Amino acid sequence: MKYSPFSQEVSCKLLRLVFVTSILLLFFAQVIDYLNFGVDDVFISMRFAENAARGNGLVYNIGENVEGYSNPLWVVLLVAAASLGLNSSHSAFGLLWFAKGMSFVFGIGVLVLLFFIAKKLERKSDSIIPLRLLVLLIAVSCGPFVLWCCGGLESLVTAFFLTLSIFLFQKIWQKKENEETVPLLYFILFSITLALASLTRPEPLLHAVMAIGFTLYGLRRSLRRIEGLSLVLPFFIIFSIFMAWRYLTYHDILPNTFYAKTGGGFKSYLLSMKYILGGVCMIGGPLILAIPFASQNRASSLFKYCQVLVAASLVFMLYSGGDWMAGFRFFIPVAPIFFLAIAAGMSGLINLLNTGNILSKAGVSKFLLFILFLSFSTAFADRILIRGQIQTMGTGFSAQTGHSSPWNFEVGSWIRHHGGKSSLIATGEAGLIAYLNLNMRVIDLSGLADIHIAQNLKLGIAANASYVLDQKPDYIILPSGDAESVILSDSRPTFSYYSAIAQSKDFKKEYHIEKRFMSLDLLARN
Repeated sequence: MKYSPFSQEVSCKLLRLVFVTSILLLFFAQVIDYLNFGVDDVFISMRFAENAARGNGLVYNIGENVEGYSNPLWVVLLVAAASLGLNSSHSAFGLLWFAKGMSFVFGIGVLVLLFFIAKKLERKSDSIIPLRLLVLLIAVSCGPFVLWCCGGLESLVTAFFLTLSIFLFQKIWQKKENEETVPLLYFILFSITLALASLTRPEPLLHAVMAIGFTLYGLRRSLRRIEGLSLVLPFFIIFSIFMAWRYLTYHDILPNTFYAKTGGGFKSYLLSMKYILGGVCMIGGPLILAIPFASQNRASSLFKYCQVLVAASLVFMLYSGGDWMAGFRFFIPVAPIFFLAIAAGMSGLINLLNTGNILSKAGVSKFLLFILFLSFSTAFADRILIRGQIQTMGTGFSAQTGHSSPWNFEVGSWIRHHGGKSSLIATGEAGLIAYLNLNMRVIDLSGLADIHIAQNLKLGIAANASYVLDQKPDYIILPSGDAESVILSDSRPTFSYYSAIAQSKDFKKEYHIEKRFMSLDLLARN
């Protein structure tokens, strides 16, 4: 059957309509399904924010200057919202829904930036399905990306700023290649963008240094001195001011979370490799097989810049030992780069089939529909894997609690109603339980908000139950039932303190089980 230009044009328009409809349907269906996703760490940031909004400073426990968060810019956003009334005084989870809303907004921002970056990379041969639609389809078929659009943590903010840096780099480089004058504003915005990214998480500092270094080296022959200064100075000034504030506030140049989360030796590196390999497949799915078909000369400088950002993330993941949270959170900041690479590869493959007479025009259309089917399959495969990790997460179609920690909520609520306002709590579940009891002091057994525990973990010093028990906490929260046998053999930081406390003779003498919950025991001092 011969295709006339008119019938081919109608076919392309119909395919584009199908793609746009599928993108919207797939994205919003997953958003609703993941609406109640929320890890316990979200509430740690919220506790800091509410204390600051109340005039107590950016602290976890009032009077204790410990930087127990690793996302300062995100916490500042939460402080602003809490100060404007979105706090626990007015609504138990008002601040949580704000955090989730901001995650979603920045997620949409990433998609918008990807659309315009891909549009600049398009060619006339991309006429059947534009690259800008392919990249959006790849993005919304990635379960972890959509999951963290509902997560309430800083991952999508980091992804937004790094993707914005790609957008700005593309503009700068294209003008330089065309021997056009680049407005200094572009260099300044590029530098500020990387500085803001560095305030969202720990690893973007590495991204920023490598990105600025790559840009300076790549443009060394055409870069004017004022342009180089505009590229470096804004980042240096902003980050220097932040570092000075950090030292004056917390008396350390590193956050307390650095000591609590890093280290582990050879075993940690093995876990890192496992995390990296699993994350690459989870972020790209089977569609990642299309990357080798990406055209080698399609804005190669841009993709080299993207490779620098990915390399920075891999270095961080290798050092950090990976992450326990669902959805491969550490990949999210650079996930848009994977989406671009996969889309470029997919576009190259489609053009190969179309121009190489490998398939008929009808065959190319069928292949595009197969890509659509594969995208949906990837998204739902991710959904099954994610829900296997978080079995207590209710779907947004039927429930809207906003979080997936029912037992933490039950424990925190019980203490709130039965404990005294000056009670002292010791727990490794230091997010939601602590957030529901803002007036109570909490010993964070994971060390995020406790300098002593964090420093000991970093130095490899064995967990000491006496440090906790000597403070005579009113309540100690430990895993219950079958979990008790697990914690005794687990080497993770929180569990090492659980184990030390559970085996202490003083603990057995001084505490009794006050109440048992789904997976936690609440023990009260005799």
